[in-house]
Formats: sequence, C-alpha cells, structure tokens
Amino acid sequence: MLESLELHSRLLTNYSSAILPRMSPDEPCIVDYGLALMQIIEVDTVELALEIVIWSRMNWKDPRIDWNPEDYGGVKTISFKLNEIFLPDVTFYEALAMEELAKEYMTVLAFPGGQMRWNNPRILRTTCEMNVRNYPFDEHVCVVTAGSWGFDTSDIDVWPYQGI
Repeated sequence: MLESLELHSRLLTNYSSAILPRMSPDEPCIVDYGLALMQIIEVDTVELALEIVIWSRMNWKDPRIDWNPEDYGGVKTISFKLNEIFLPDVTFYEALAMEELAKEYMTVLAFPGGQMRWNNPRILRTTCEMNVRNYPFDEHVCVVTAGSWGFDTSDIDVWPYQGI
C-alpha cells in the first residue's frame, strides 16, 4: 500500500492533465474506443431518436505515466481520479444528450508502460434515421460516430476498440 501511495505521488509530480500525452511531437494520441450496449431505454419514432445505456471503454497511452513494478513492490496497476490525469474528450457527434453515470466513483486505471484504461457507463440519446413503413417489423440502423470534440486527428486519433 505504501508503494502505491509513493508511486501515485511520484507519477503526478510535475504532471499536468491539460497536456496532451504524445509518444512524440508529431504523433497523435491514439485512443482505442469501444462501447457495449447495455439497455435500450427508448426508440422515439416521432423525434427520430434513440436513448440507450452504454458501457464506454477507452484505452490510450500516456508516456508520462510509466514505472517499473519491481521498484514499487510489484505494483502493476494504479488508479487515478478523473481530474488527476489527462482524459481524451471522446464524444458522439450525433448525440442529442449524454450523461455519464456514477462519475464521482470513476477512476482511470494505469499500467506500467503508460497504458491507460477508462470504462464508464453512459446514457446516450442520439439521432437515428428510421423508416417505419413496415411497423412493427421494420429494422433500424443507428450510426454513431465517436471522436474528439476539441482536437483534430493530428492530436487525438480515435480507433475502434477490438477488445469488446
């Protein structure tokens, strides 16, 4: 436990969550992003909207968060509060509304080598093109596009997460 506290303190010394983590100045921060559908709350055929509960998953690398587990009593994972470290600003461009659930309990897990992981539940209300001519036997494909809101792809590049 003491090793984890010491490591946490060392990793955050001179760390700024406002600075984009990059492996080199000319490479973007690669974010692997995925989601799992947990529940359909509402399909609104009048407003052409879909409201769902999703489990959002992000992985990225922050080279400033690195350590050798042998130097810290074998510590192989450490957690950070959301406001302590850089978080990619990945959102859905088609979103009408989005609510993060249990945000006050969320942490980001860090692993040696700077690998970061953040899993969080969200409620997403998004636009969805619908054709209800064959109701109730119609099918809908709702497309959501995930990407950084404040950075372009030269800074943050979002890729599909293959682990889901």
